[in-house]
Amino acid sequence: MTQSQRTLIIPDLHLPAEHPKAIRFCQDMYDLWKCNSVIFIGDISDLHAISFHTKNPDLPGAGDEYDSVKEKVKTWYKAFPKAIVILGNHDLRPFRLGRTVNIPDRLIRSPKELWETPNWEWVPEHIADDIYYIHNGGGGLYPAINKAKSMGMSVICGHTHTNAGIHWVASPRHRFFGMNVGCIIDIDRMQFEYGQNYTYRPILGVGIVVNGTPYYEVMPIGKGEKYYKGKHK
Repeated sequence: MTQSQRTLIIPDLHLPAEHPKAIRFCQDMYDLWKCNSVIFIGDISDLHAISFHTKNPDLPGAGDEYDSVKEKVKTWYKAFPKAIVILGNHDLRPFRLGRTVNIPDRLIRSPKELWETPNWEWVPEHIADDIYYIHNGGGGLYPAINKAKSMGMSVICGHTHTNAGIHWVASPRHRFFGMNVGCIIDIDRMQFEYGQNYTYRPILGVGIVVNGTPYYEVMPIGKGEKYYKGKHK
């Protein structure tokens, strides 16, 4: 009997500013759904210190941030030692910044080398079970289904923190979906001050795909719920 393909899709982490119970939640979902593969949808690291946007002077500099992210990645790598990682715009910041001063990409360490993750496959995109995985699905309120319509195939994406879930579209000959997986960040961290007064707040959760069929699990983080961070520092 062929083993079913059960994939856990872990959304934007923005290490070191992930929700303090993010890894516990992801491990619990991996076990609950009996997953046998993992895809990170991108933005493993935040790299705030080398952002093109205005930087918060109270946050650590680039060297200290690197050390902090590297320690966090070690923990995630230990929990999920084999995974596909879609490159996010934050993950690519060293290359984007390097190009502004004429440094070729080949002179900058790859994410696999940078974070010492030899068994993680870092890729710009991925296709499995006729599903297209990409970090940034584009614009609109629900980028994944918008991109799915334009491509004529199912799409799973991250990047947009404030919406998550699954939308279906069917034609006379074909049915496909778009799934936004939200994020799994700690909105109270200084990295996200820009969004703390937005009308729409981040949706935390993970995606699961079982033999091509999508599911979404919201992370219960409210007061009194299982993954409430409380006074965790």
